Amino acid sequence: MALIALVAGTELFGLWGALFGAPLAGLLQALVTTVWREIRGGNTDAMVKAVTQAVDNEIQKPASARPVSKQ
Repeated sequence: MALIALVAGTELFGLWGALFGAPLAGLLQALVTTVWREIRGGNTDAMVKAVTQAVDNEIQKPASARPVSKQ
């Protein structure tokens, strides 16, 4: 995939395409994979559980351990 992106980027945009073709292709691949998994009904239970646990841990900290917000 990286070689194809390198060649395509070079043909389309010259040196700048060669420099940024592979990283942009990797980013696009990661985004497409994430969207595909969400559409196919990925396992979000583990993520929800981790976020809930993190919030619960933050709530249970003593007030002195929490950062003070400036309002």
